[in-house]
Amino acid sequence: METKINQSNTPDIRMLRLPEVIDRTGLSKATIYEQIAAGTFPQPVNLGPRAVGFVESEVGQWLRSMVEASRVQKRQAEEYRQYRELTAF
Repeated sequence: METKINQSNTPDIRMLRLPEVIDRTGLSKATIYEQIAAGTFPQPVNLGPRAVGFVESEVGQWLRSMVEASRVQKRQAEEYRQYRELTAF
C-alpha cells in the first residue's frame, strides 16, 4: 500500500549548506562540528555521498535559543549586581 503525503499540509524544508550556516551563525567550521559532536548544535542531514545540509528551521531555532540564553544571562547578571549593591555594607 502506498502512502501519499498531502503536500499542502507539510511545511517546506529548506536545507542550508555549510558556508551559509557559517555565515548565519558566525561560527567556524571546526566549532560547528565540535558542537555537533557535543550535541549542542543541530545534526546535519546527508544529501549525498559527499554532501550534507542543515535544516534551516533547526539552525534558526538554535540561533533563537542562543539569543534567549544570552538575554537571560544578562538579566541574571544585572539582578545579581543589584542584589550585591543592596546587601553591601
